[in-house]
Amino acid sequence: MQSADNTHEEEANASQVTSISQPTNPPVSMALKVSVSIATLLIPFIGLIMGIIYLKDKTDKSKRSAGALWLSIAIFSAIINVIFMTGNS
Repeated sequence: MQSADNTHEEEANASQVTSISQPTNPPVSMALKVSVSIATLLIPFIGLIMGIIYLKDKTDKSKRSAGALWLSIAIFSAIINVIFMTGNS
């Protein structure tokens, strides 16, 4: 009877260890979103690269939304830069 109880406890402990040891991807922090967004307004290439990299992640929804945000800001910023550069000459 004692060995059956020990086996059940060991199985319960093993399942707890495996659930804890699996790595999880933390969501994208607000500070990262804001800092990359500001950098993208100044240099659209940053948002283009970061947006493509983060959009490739199929598992994490927060990374995909951040990537879409940065990519859209990069496109908008590039269009605005082209308008102002061609308007001055």
